[in-house]
Amino acid sequence: MIRQPTSNIPLAVLAVAVLAVVGSACGTQSSKPTNTTGTSVELSSLPKKPSSQFPSPVSAALGSLDLHASIPLLAPLTTPANLSAKTTSAESGYTVSLYRCESQLPLNSPEIGNSPNCSGLAPYVGEFGGTHYPTAATASLRLVTSQNQQTRFCGPKTNSSQRVRLVQQIRGVLTGTKGVSGYCEMRFELNGWSVLIGGNAALYSIAGATQEGLRVIDLMTKIRMPAKTGIIVIQTVGDGNHTWLTWTLGQNLYTVSGYHFTSTAFAMAGSIAVFGMNSAK
Repeated sequence: MIRQPTSNIPLAVLAVAVLAVVGSACGTQSSKPTNTTGTSVELSSLPKKPSSQFPSPVSAALGSLDLHASIPLLAPLTTPANLSAKTTSAESGYTVSLYRCESQLPLNSPEIGNSPNCSGLAPYVGEFGGTHYPTAATASLRLVTSQNQQTRFCGPKTNSSQRVRLVQQIRGVLTGTKGVSGYCEMRFELNGWSVLIGGNAALYSIAGATQEGLRVIDLMTKIRMPAKTGIIVIQTVGDGNHTWLTWTLGQNLYTVSGYHFTSTAFAMAGSIAVFGMNSAK
């Protein structure tokens, strides 16, 4: 299980739901062309697990969602311990939000995120979910569109890019804001996944950004990625590294996020499985 502390620093950035990377590939371990629009893989490539093998709050959430879901339910087998869960569902998809409260609360309890013992963003761990689109092309287009709608970390006035070597053939591209020392974005591509790490314009020196890129590469190579291609965004801020992994499977767009720790998002994404009770859908 993942163990993670909580933070008391409030942050009003929860409106960023699905961030993504725009631009050309910055490096790869393969000589084959890659597609960064979330090209789908077969759903059958993911393991199918019964309810009993998911963590209890995840299992309860999936059981509730399965009654009405029209989309295959994907969920992590690995989550931090002692979580409480809230579900949001619609005809087109679902979201499960995870919190670490002082005491574990029942599924969809109104106290989750609101009570004195579980309020604000400090106990918020992250979430996972999916959205169904009419066609696979529409799902991939939505992924691209969501990229273009997001605010860039560096703003409109940027210095020339700085290319840095990470490992083997992987090259990162650093971008800085004009008039500010340091770099605010690091972009690279690894095995079909586009990665963007960013934050305050004065956040990174070349050495610091390179170190962060290497840390992410290490995480990526230690887990089973949930799809052949996708997008990873890490927003480095005061209360942690907000992290999103987003990909498509056929007509469905899926996202896993960790609010305070990049390792949380990667552990959940790396353990993604299909909820077996929903296998007929």
